[in-house]
Amino acid sequence: MWRRSTQPVEETELPAGGAAGIVYVIGVRRTGRWLWPQSALDYEVDGRPYRAVGDIGFEVCAPDPGCSG
Repeated sequence: MWRRSTQPVEETELPAGGAAGIVYVIGVRRTGRWLWPQSALDYEVDGRPYRAVGDIGFEVCAPDPGCSG
């Protein structure tokens, strides 16, 4: 599963009303089309865990004559 290869950003604090961006670094090891239909963000507020799930994903189409993105 792809989540096993994710790397959390530890000890990052965001003020109330603040914003953050997420950067995806993808190592493509073989040609083809790769789709991530969702993104999830795990975070804590006052020691309580939360998860935000966005239905906005992305697609990577590694160079391949039969792959059109």
